[in-house]
Amino acid sequence: MDNHFVPHMDNCFNDNINIINNINNIILEINEETNEKLILTIKNIDLSIINALRRIIIAEIPCYCIDTVEIIKNTSVLEDYNIEQRLMLIPLQIPSLNLEDHNINCDCNYCSTILSVNVKNDTLDIIDVTTNNFTSSSDIFFSNSNPITITKLRPGDSFILDAHIKLGIAKLHTKWSTISNCYHWPLNLSQDDNSFLFCIESNGSYTASKIMSLALNILTKQLSFLRLHLDNYKSLCNQ
Repeated sequence: MDNHFVPHMDNCFNDNINIINNINNIILEINEETNEKLILTIKNIDLSIINALRRIIIAEIPCYCIDTVEIIKNTSVLEDYNIEQRLMLIPLQIPSLNLEDHNINCDCNYCSTILSVNVKNDTLDIIDVTTNNFTSSSDIFFSNSNPITITKLRPGDSFILDAHIKLGIAKLHTKWSTISNCYHWPLNLSQDDNSFLFCIESNGSYTASKIMSLALNILTKQLSFLRLHLDNYKSLCNQ
């Protein structure tokens, strides 16, 4: 490699490696914590790292969602397409399992879960079909405690379908998103002290603190991978 590239690259390497090394000095303080929301004060963190953490939370947290819907019979007031889109965007409660043991091609009991519903309106009134009418082949189920209306049935209408879940990330499709919001802002606008308030609002798939934990694990692996390749590339430049 031409030597005239090395001085410029050395500055780049040193800056990146210093940022990675400073990860160990980060301080996290919990300001507010519920299942749905987590607000943290994060100190001694570079803006690039906190942005990376936010982007991981938005796009790279693996979770289950309804991926395909097999509609067997639908005489309700909604078209099949509307029902499919409605179901795919309802968060699913994720059981406590090691997601590293699963991938998008996994066919285990969890990754092959089917959510089914079979309702016929035998009354003279219009009735709601809600998430409470569904049954699950595993312990994965809709996360909302309050039932969500899927469609309405007129007298004599029927609604039968099987919804198949799949593991994925929001980078592939927003239906795999685990949050309703994630943002940060500096604690002191007048000083560059690398301290921020950081907020996560969960959509119910995980608790907000679980999302933070998963994101930190992913970020740590990505930074380790980056440092390894930076070190290897710097050694190559110095040869």
